[in-house]
Amino acid sequence: MFGAGIGIGMLGYATGEPMWHIADNPDIRMSAEAIRSALGAANIAISEGADIWAEYNTQVAAGTIQAIDNLVVPKTESAIDSVYKYAFLHWGLGAWACYALVGISLAFFSYSRGLPLTIRSTLAPLFGHRLEGPLGHIVDITAVVATILGISQTIGLGLASFASGLYNITGAQWLVANGEPTCRTASCSWGGDDLFYLICTVWCWKGNKMAK
Repeated sequence: MFGAGIGIGMLGYATGEPMWHIADNPDIRMSAEAIRSALGAANIAISEGADIWAEYNTQVAAGTIQAIDNLVVPKTESAIDSVYKYAFLHWGLGAWACYALVGISLAFFSYSRGLPLTIRSTLAPLFGHRLEGPLGHIVDITAVVATILGISQTIGLGLASFASGLYNITGAQWLVANGEPTCRTASCSWGGDDLFYLICTVWCWKGNKMAK
């Protein structure tokens, strides 16, 4: 399950997210808000849906407003720093720390303290023997349900990307209509490890093709 989540995340979203952030991220939105404030102060109305960046360049060229320093403009070099700042926020040490915290807690209380290899064991210092009753069952059930839902979402998104990638490579129309359900069926009947190995192989092949 760990490999499924990390494999799909790292091979898909960790590489695709910077491309999304270069067009829209919090720094870009704050820069756009600064432009709106400057235009509003100059009594320049902006219609709904207007290109605020083009309007800003027009007004600066006309001398109506002064240029604003340190603007982060989408799809330009000025957005690169913010792109990787938010990409590393989602996929850097903070994300790995969540996995490490759970793993270290389970390992310590299971192998050093001799407690069961369950989530309730990690809360033993806080709740003590009360975890041996209904409270412990609630903790474990919640952890199992959360894990199932999280992995299901990850696998669903990954298989959707996998089917889309195969369609881009092969042009097979059936992948658009029912490719994801087919992949889900294959994942259940074929085996998760083999299927995710195939997904990783296709992703790497597609990445090499795009790089060329």
